[in-house]
Amino acid sequence: MKKCLIGVYNRSVVLTYLGVVAAVYGMTICNSLKIAVCCLIIAGVCDLFDGKVASMCDRTERQKEFGIQIDSLADTVSFVVFPVMICSKFIFTANGFGDPMTWAFFAAAVLYILAGIIRLGWFNVVSKEEKGVFYGLPVTAIALIFPLYYFAFAFMKQSPNAISATILLAVVAVLFVTNFKFKKPGKAWYFIATAVAIIAIVLLLACTKKS
Repeated sequence: MKKCLIGVYNRSVVLTYLGVVAAVYGMTICNSLKIAVCCLIIAGVCDLFDGKVASMCDRTERQKEFGIQIDSLADTVSFVVFPVMICSKFIFTANGFGDPMTWAFFAAAVLYILAGIIRLGWFNVVSKEEKGVFYGLPVTAIALIFPLYYFAFAFMKQSPNAISATILLAVVAVLFVTNFKFKKPGKAWYFIATAVAIIAIVLLLACTKKS
């Protein structure tokens, strides 16, 4: 029987799709930096567990291959494009398009996006050859790095600025494509990361209510 829709729509990919939904929602409300950061964290948690959920499902080889490809495409939206949009929102409200800092940020954003998609493409190739390891910083790490960046400025009672955002994107971009290898975190990491994510979201929402 011919399917009405192409693609996969079962529970093996539901978290991947939910992560994209969170990211796209965050893009639409980037003027609210706290909520946008919450959406980035949620997308990170979805990505953390989508592979585990998929591995518990009975899948054909085609569905497995689709899962690999759709995960990278979702990561491109959530952890490559989305963080740049968050940064650009508060930078372009403070700097005009003729400001030199704006062009510096543009260069860093281009570098970040290119490095992100290169890393994702390379991972898709290498992961089939050698399992259980990462080459370069995973793009999903931005879901942890960016909230830490935001909280660092909140602790200093300041707002993120164009210079720091430009440096952040440039440094992370270099780490995306730097050729270092490390083992994937163990099971304990899932519990630690989830606990940290919940605490971060609670703190962000609490701050939002007060402001």
